[in-house]
Amino acid sequence: MRPNGWSKICCAIDFSDGARAALDQAIALARHNDAELVLLHIFQPPVTTLMAEPMFSSPNVMVELERDLAAELERWRTRAQDAGVARASSEVVIAGSIHHGITDFASQHGCDAIVIGTHGRGGLSRLLLGSVAEHVVRHAGVPVVVVRPQAAAAAAASPQGM
Repeated sequence: MRPNGWSKICCAIDFSDGARAALDQAIALARHNDAELVLLHIFQPPVTTLMAEPMFSSPNVMVELERDLAAELERWRTRAQDAGVARASSEVVIAGSIHHGITDFASQHGCDAIVIGTHGRGGLSRLLLGSVAEHVVRHAGVPVVVVRPQAAAAAAASPQGM
């Protein structure tokens, strides 16, 4: 990490509204710190519970899916560059656990911070579904910025911005 801020920021992207808000915040942070921005999508292949085998028997289906995810993530990367981020890249990683995939990637690639969106669920919904953002906060070895879609809209509407 630079003495004046972050030099490499990882932004977790799941293509949701929360991820759009996280991207907006990550763009602002990357521009403010003149940092590299890495957009990361973790793909967790579905596994059937009874057979413990991947649902996709053909490797071509997985290759096509990974290619489609990479193409969509590339559109998000282009958005970051169009917004003034000089150094932006994108990665699709296949992992068994989304939150471990994010924290492992950040650690292995020298990221100084992680930006992640949240759906803002709480209570019973979080208990039943788990929270990727919560797990990332608890297990990351770097600072984590958690962004709610409503908070990003409010910040963008404020005259002071960042």
